[in-house]
Amino acid sequence: MNIIIVIKGGLGNQMFQYAFGYLRSQQLKKKLYVLDLTSWDSFPRGFALKIFGVKPSFENKMLLKISRFFVYLLELLHSRVPFLNKFYLQDLTDEKLECSFADRVILLNGYWQRASYFSDYRNEIKRLYSFPLVPDEHAVLEFPLNKKHIAMHIRRGDYVSASADGGIHLVCNVDWYLRSLEFLKSKVTDAKIVIFTDDELWVKDQFGMLGDDVFVVPNNKAREPWIDLYYMSCCDHFILSNSTFSWWAAFLGERSNSMVIVPKYWFKGVKTETVGICPPNWHLI
Repeated sequence: MNIIIVIKGGLGNQMFQYAFGYLRSQQLKKKLYVLDLTSWDSFPRGFALKIFGVKPSFENKMLLKISRFFVYLLELLHSRVPFLNKFYLQDLTDEKLECSFADRVILLNGYWQRASYFSDYRNEIKRLYSFPLVPDEHAVLEFPLNKKHIAMHIRRGDYVSASADGGIHLVCNVDWYLRSLEFLKSKVTDAKIVIFTDDELWVKDQFGMLGDDVFVVPNNKAREPWIDLYYMSCCDHFILSNSTFSWWAAFLGERSNSMVIVPKYWFKGVKTETVGICPPNWHLI
């Protein structure tokens, strides 16, 4: 029996989902099919994995519409009808239980955001997510060998609007970034700060006091998200927002001497250490 992995959300979520499905298919020696349901998200996103050579396995719009309805029913019923779990697997909090019947599962529907899934396969995943060359018109950064770079990711946009509407996402404030930066700079000297954000004007206004040794990557709607992810991964050290996008930059770019700082809370009222998303060597502030 083969495996179908459901793809939804933005680039970071999609990378978690595909990497999980890919590793499971390799371990179980099964063929992996990619079911792209990004268009049915509450915030519709495009399928972003093509840049890594990954294509949706199903293109027929009617088939996708039927598949979305089928997946929606399974989301509602699987906890009430245990039989469904013989072929359907959704995110579980008990990893041992998940592994106990994963060899029988056909449909994987979840976010799969645990570091333990991927930590032992870092090199394989780096090959899976190797970036193409950045087009000349979108080249924004150079990395001289004599300078260290700190990537700081500041996500606002949908997090700010969703949080204001009572959503679960926590928006890291200026004080948190400054405390994280102070901690990192006490360990790392002579480093340039590179800020990646979806709110360039706000960042320039709030972080102008950091001086000339800061570069804010300009917003450009014509530049695809993977380009910022690539540049972020080229840095030496990382200050992450509670975002899967910046998580992947650190995971792909981390070296033996890198320092990675993440928020102590990943969601409102939910400590990051309880989510399991970060490797144990990353620093929680």
